[in-house]
Order: sequence, then structure tokens, then C-alpha cells
Amino acid sequence: MHHLPVAHRVWSHPPGTTVAIIVWVALNLACVGRAEGLKEINPPKEPDSNETTALVGARLINGRGGPPIENSVVVVRGSKLIAVGRRGSTAIPRDAKQIDASGMSLLPGLM
Repeated sequence: MHHLPVAHRVWSHPPGTTVAIIVWVALNLACVGRAEGLKEINPPKEPDSNETTALVGARLINGRGGPPIENSVVVVRGSKLIAVGRRGSTAIPRDAKQIDASGMSLLPGLM
């Protein structure tokens, strides 16, 4: 009976996987340090600082570890968050475009 070394038995994988892993690692290492030179080919236009939008009804995930807020309101003016809270206790400006986000989850830091 042929016995393989312990390291080979622990790290055994399908044929070709080693090459794929090495190529993936090499590509990632080649990209490190180059990210600062990357630019959007078609950057999004800057939002109108006078335009107000209210995302209403979503489950708001608190990025600081607090409990999520169900049926939330997030008010955005231009690119800034103006108000965040539960629907009914957070004012929505009259001129705000309202977007129904019911059934969705929202992470404001990732918008």
C-alpha cells in the first residue's frame, strides 16, 4: 500500500486546481498598488444638490451594530443623508421624490 505524506493528504484537491489558485494569487498580487491609478471610464454625474429623494419602507441595516430599523425612511439631498429613521417619526420633505423600497434592505454607507 502506497502512503502519501501527511501534507499531501491534507491539501489534496482536484487536478488543475493548483494552477488556477496560483494564477488567481498572481493576478491579485499584480493588481495590488495599482488601484489608485484606476478611474471610471464613464463616471456617474454628480447628483443635483437641490434634489431630495426619500427611500421609504426598507429594512435599514445599521452599520454601527445597532438593530435594524424596519419600515424606515432615508432622506437624501444631493449626495448627503439628511434624515434617517422609522417611518412615521422621520419627516419627509414635501418636495422629495419618494421611492418605495418595501421588501428591500438598505445599508446607507454603501449607497
